[in-house]
Amino acid sequence: MNLAAGDDRVRSALADLLAGELAETARLLEERGAAAPTVADTLLDTLLGTLAVGGDEIPLDLALHARLCAERLQRQGVGLDTLLELAMGVETAIKMSGRRAPRKLAQLTRALVLLLTRGYMEVEADQHEEQKAELRALIRVARAVGRTLDVYEVAEAGLRETVKAMQLDGGAIWQVRDGSARPPQLVLAATIGLSEHESRFLAQLDLLGRQQVAAAVRRGVPLQLDQVEDGMFGPYQSALVVPLGQGRSLSGMLVVLSRHQRSFAEVEVSFIGAVGDHVALALEHSLTHLREAHTDYLTGLSNRSEFEREVRRSLALTARHGRPLTLMLMDMDGLKAINDSHGHHAGDEAIRAVADVIRGVVRTSDVSARLGGDEFGVAMPDAALSHASEVADRVRRALPGHLEISFGLAEWKPGLDYGALFEAADQLLYREKRRHRARRARAAKLRALRQRQAG
Repeated sequence: MNLAAGDDRVRSALADLLAGELAETARLLEERGAAAPTVADTLLDTLLGTLAVGGDEIPLDLALHARLCAERLQRQGVGLDTLLELAMGVETAIKMSGRRAPRKLAQLTRALVLLLTRGYMEVEADQHEEQKAELRALIRVARAVGRTLDVYEVAEAGLRETVKAMQLDGGAIWQVRDGSARPPQLVLAATIGLSEHESRFLAQLDLLGRQQVAAAVRRGVPLQLDQVEDGMFGPYQSALVVPLGQGRSLSGMLVVLSRHQRSFAEVEVSFIGAVGDHVALALEHSLTHLREAHTDYLTGLSNRSEFEREVRRSLALTARHGRPLTLMLMDMDGLKAINDSHGHHAGDEAIRAVADVIRGVVRTSDVSARLGGDEFGVAMPDAALSHASEVADRVRRALPGHLEISFGLAEWKPGLDYGALFEAADQLLYREKRRHRARRARAAKLRALRQRQAG
């Protein structure tokens, strides 16, 4: 719009003001990405256009033009004082130009100021309501994920509240299963609003294999996909992808989806980023609780209660399908001597060394645990006694030279429950420990005899 392009004197006077008295105002506008001459022209056209057509009020089209200018500048972060200073500078420029302006110029300028102020404040009010709605939604998300320590319930609760708050069609959360792998291995933990077919499709999606997603993970920022290409998310056309964590600290991925083309506003991207922080923290808390509840603090192996729970479950499957299962119990020989000679720190290091050997030898399907003190256990589903004996030999060979372990191996037979199977392995372990003690006692006597003979 340029209603008074021919009034070069007014525009020249306004340019002088922008270079002189209004230089700071022009600089602030430019910093916010608003070209000062363009904004000035909008306000100048409003007043000159009103003076040209006469009347006591600013015409509707000019009023709308000025108001949209105010709204745009507010969203760019331009202060209201800067905008009003420029509006008053327009009036000054008209007077400086020597243009014969009616006495109502000051009145029209006040009307322009009120118009700009109202447009500016209405945008601020709308943003305030958006922020309140966002805060309420964040509170709902925080409460939802805080009600449980179950990892999958946390994921589903956070996802449900997010999709509801953003009025989207669906969403999914992936959890990192193996953080040591590169790239990390993701497993689908929860979905909302998706059909069973769509959930299976997303479960097979190599999310981190997408270049855009991998870049977002490196930066730790949400990724907006306004137009999802090549059916990446099946029938969904738009998506927000949120890394839960950044780079090597990634704990999962949150994705919300729309079946229609949708360009997400900056406030929505900001909101989903805040949601991602809440969900990531809740998931980490849940996983920490899970590890502490089921894991031995010193070795990272399962603890006794988790071991018993897993073995009972494996025994139920073994009995149902008639498959073999062997229980291997282990007991470190000479831990007390290590503690007495070198301190408990050395004893702890010896326990960790045994745990590392067990972890490196057994299969991923086996259940390994520290049962307490210097006792360890491994349950080997689908393993006969002969295979378990080979595993025991590999453990012996992999141990550091100063460590020795006694073993007790028992294979499941129909009618044996967990207690009976454990007792059978424990008795065999005790027999081997007695043999080892007897052997060490004979070796000690022989050493003593040789020392006396040498003396």
